[in-house]
Amino acid sequence: MDYTRLRREEREEFVYDKTTPPIRPPQSSLYRLNATLLSSLALTISIITGIFTLIAYTNGQRNPAPQSPDSLFRCGTSAAEAKAAGCHFDLMSFSWLPSACYNEDLTNDFLNYTDWKWSLDIEGQHLVPKEYVQQGDFEYLFTSYEYHVVHCVFMWKKTHQAILDGSFDHLDGYIAGLGHTGHCGEMGVLNLENGWYRIHNGEKAWGMPGAGGIIMTDLRQ
Repeated sequence: MDYTRLRREEREEFVYDKTTPPIRPPQSSLYRLNATLLSSLALTISIITGIFTLIAYTNGQRNPAPQSPDSLFRCGTSAAEAKAAGCHFDLMSFSWLPSACYNEDLTNDFLNYTDWKWSLDIEGQHLVPKEYVQQGDFEYLFTSYEYHVVHCVFMWKKTHQAILDGSFDHLDGYIAGLGHTGHCGEMGVLNLENGWYRIHNGEKAWGMPGAGGIIMTDLRQ
């Protein structure tokens, strides 16, 4: 399967590299049905969220709110810096977040969605526990395609809550940017086969007012 480089938008880059995928059993009809339903849901939410985000951003430009100290807070570019700054490694967004941007209840909902697995290798032979992932001290791990799609759905839910509450200082600059919405929209319609996909830690590109530090910037098989 070939992956081509997508456009660079808002200083965020999502790269799809051509690699040799592992041998996997044929897809079941149930998996294809679930993947189709997830893709349709993701595309619908992407369109709706894009409209609400544009409206909210336009209103925010007209009536800018003063920024709190937390809204200017960064978590650095390494796990050590993030821990020293008191940040949380959020398994839902796969990023380091300060307390102002960390939604523990929503993250717990994400973690309870299914029995998520994380692996050190593309074959899924070396699984690591949740406690290891929560340390956030690694370059990348491998997760399922479903993990990426459900991540997008929960990020849109977090954005929608911020729109309704008017609490934009609780959003980090990564998910608040239209680049992430566009990326998730494309993820929803790719309908990739089941398997292990790479999820990276990477330095956050500063976007809208918010905070963060290490984020998921790369999806490669």
